[in-house]
Amino acid sequence: TGIFVGGSGVDSVTNSTITDFAHGVYGDDGVLYAADNIIDRPISNGILYYGQSTDSVVAVRNQVTCAVGSTAYGIQVSDASHRAQGNTITGCAAGVFVSAFGPPAPLSAVVRENSVALPATAGGAGVYVGGPFDAEVVGNTVTGGHPREGHGSIVLEGFYSDTVRLARVDSNIVRNAAVTGIRVTRAKATLVRGNRVEDVTGSDGSLFFSNHGALAVTDARDLLRIERNTLRRIHTRAGIAVAQNDTARVVIDSNAVSLSDSAAVQLDAGVVSMTGNHIGSNARYGLYVASFGAL
Repeated sequence: TGIFVGGSGVDSVTNSTITDFAHGVYGDDGVLYAADNIIDRPISNGILYYGQSTDSVVAVRNQVTCAVGSTAYGIQVSDASHRAQGNTITGCAAGVFVSAFGPPAPLSAVVRENSVALPATAGGAGVYVGGPFDAEVVGNTVTGGHPREGHGSIVLEGFYSDTVRLARVDSNIVRNAAVTGIRVTRAKATLVRGNRVEDVTGSDGSLFFSNHGALAVTDARDLLRIERNTLRRIHTRAGIAVAQNDTARVVIDSNAVSLSDSAAVQLDAGVVSMTGNHIGSNARYGLYVASFGAL
């Protein structure tokens, strides 16, 4: 490890250059503030933190650059509240990865204004938040993404019986994703707004199709709104793919979908309200209702 910090206090790691370590910065227990560091060629993680529900991590303006073919994560945080803002992550297997595996706790994850460039060999998402978080993923730019089923360039999901309490995915730019651009599943409240997703490539046909889309949204409990997104050149299953098997009404409002190979909007399940959307120059369907259970 380049720099290890631990204990129950507040630790600060700033303005350091850390090269060729398994973990550039590794922390546990307490509060970690990591800012303005340059971390080159980490083997496992640029910044790694294991905590508990009372802990928190702030990672701002760090630069993490991984080697060609790396399996390292840029920033990985488990079981702690987290704010990642203004970081630049290049060439890593995954960008910002935030998770909580324990029982529900009052956790928050704020991921804002980061730039993540994933290689073709990426093993995970540019931004991933999983667990019982109030999650805000806002203003990030993610290029590339993993083509495996269930992945995406930006992913927010609940774990098992836990749900993401709030999933706000707002004003992000996703380019050159494989199969799925933005995926949100099992949240109590889901708002996907003002994102731009361009040039999503399709699968090789060997994958199950339920999560394929520029925006793929499933299973929200209380609120599910998809509004003012712009989706262009979508070569996967759908521009907007919705499988809503929970209780919230799906509101699809004022989105623009163009040059989609398949459906602009595909609805597999749920009660939907669509207003003010613009759909143009698609090869096939504008709206495809794929299930008799969808209205």
